[in-house]
Amino acid sequence: MSKNLFWIFVFFVFTLQGCNSLYLEKIPIRGEKDIPMYADRSNCLKSFSSCQPPLDSLWNYDIGAGVGPYPPSFVGDMLFTGNLRGEILIMDVKEGKLLAKKKIGSSIMGTPIIDGEIIYIALTNSVKSVVAYNFRHNKELWNVKIGDIESSPLLLNSKIYVTELTGNLYCIDAKSGKIEWKYSVSNSKKSLFRSSPATDGNTLFACSDDGKLFCISQSKEIIWENKIESSIITSPIVCGEDLYLNSTDSSVYCLGKNDGYIRWGKKVSAKMYGPPVLNENFLLVGCVDGNVWCLDRKNGTVIWTKFLGGVFKSSPAIAGSIVYAANLNNKLYALSLDDGKIMYEYKLHGSIKSDPVVYKNLLFLFVQGRSLMAFQGSIE
Repeated sequence: MSKNLFWIFVFFVFTLQGCNSLYLEKIPIRGEKDIPMYADRSNCLKSFSSCQPPLDSLWNYDIGAGVGPYPPSFVGDMLFTGNLRGEILIMDVKEGKLLAKKKIGSSIMGTPIIDGEIIYIALTNSVKSVVAYNFRHNKELWNVKIGDIESSPLLLNSKIYVTELTGNLYCIDAKSGKIEWKYSVSNSKKSLFRSSPATDGNTLFACSDDGKLFCISQSKEIIWENKIESSIITSPIVCGEDLYLNSTDSSVYCLGKNDGYIRWGKKVSAKMYGPPVLNENFLLVGCVDGNVWCLDRKNGTVIWTKFLGGVFKSSPAIAGSIVYAANLNNKLYALSLDDGKIMYEYKLHGSIKSDPVVYKNLLFLFVQGRSLMAFQGSIE
């Protein structure tokens, strides 16, 4: 073998190894505005960032496979996401540069959890259900098999809480991977878990496909239970003393988080596939009939509606005074939060099925399943 061919071979081998390594020399530093897991969106949906239109496309990266309905997690200047090929990717937020990538299992639907130098990943259609991986040492710490997971895990007080598809909520010790307890919704085949658990920092909230919703303590004590007549496939959102959720009968509900009583319910124009998004005053949802609804989150009164056409399979995103909404008609809209007026419209190269996220004054969204795009706007 010639010297040139030898070095080409060495470069090729190291390139392949780098493409399947989850090693980071620099550990991201956690900040107040970070989104280290999906459940952090429960805190009145972290919308600290402003991202005013018009938008400029900052970068576009092909992550190699499709994604589930959940967005990435963000810590420091890094973005963490999984794909349906079972790979975890770590990327630079500002440049869109791939920092690390590794195949973990068969398919990743939910948002990973980032805790210091450890990433927790939930999988479906895999021999591993939950994996803890140290990306500082490029080493798997533990894995546990509990069944298929199509939701995002939650980390609370050194415990991982995750809903398994066939109707079980698990509590797993984050350090050892030991299963602490399991709560089964019921024996009904309709009691599937496609929504993710939420927390107020003390107790946990979960909803199942058969319309059952409950509040449970960290020690498995049921605090309250309730049931509505239709399925709940989107994740509940906790904000203040209230719990918000959507159902498949085109209704939005507000419940007291301490007692589970329904405070108000509002029928909108069509089914919703994404959870509600909130700020201090408003609640927004996108519907499959192309409408975006803005409600008063305290009483459900309609503030405005806006018909944009297409089908919304994702939630809107709030960025200061702007609402971003993306649909299956390859359009990204920027609406005024006050009245729903279209402030900006952007033609994308594909459809949007997962939730957009605003982080550090940038807008992130998956286009056509596998293309991750970042847009930059101005600051209010």
